[in-house]
Amino acid sequence: MPRPVSRLDLFVVPDQPDRTVDDAAVRALGQVSGWWGADGAPGPQAAALGTDGFRLARIERHDRAVLYANQQGGFRVRCPACATGIVPGFTRLIASWRAGGDRVVTCAACGWSGGAEDCVTEPPARLATAAVHLSHVGAAHVAHDALVAIAAHWGPVVVVGRRTSP
Repeated sequence: MPRPVSRLDLFVVPDQPDRTVDDAAVRALGQVSGWWGADGAPGPQAAALGTDGFRLARIERHDRAVLYANQQGGFRVRCPACATGIVPGFTRLIASWRAGGDRVVTCAACGWSGGAEDCVTEPPARLATAAVHLSHVGAAHVAHDALVAIAAHWGPVVVVGRRTSP
């Protein structure tokens, strides 16, 4: 019987959904650092990314924030103040945001209120307008030095993993 197969993609995204980022600078950073070539193929220093290899790197850019998440049937969302599950409120926040409305969630247990970026998501999920997309990586890890270099252009970043079928 064949084994189920999936691939892992990693996204390095700004930790704030509305942060304006310079995608050209990070594209150039990857090329100058030798992480990837102009075509997104692994470069001579691809191992320095710490992903145990990847097939393709690209910079994604969107006019408005999109949700980067595992796409495997859900994730946990907890209040950062009291750790109560707030998935229903988070789901409403995403729907409201997509409709052009407010992007705030309130915890029914403790009254905390904040944005999607303030919620504790497991595994990590983020709204973002840009991402470094590393396709078909060998490991769910990006080297600290690479994250620091990207953050020098984009501010603090978060790594989000996504498993998909090949």
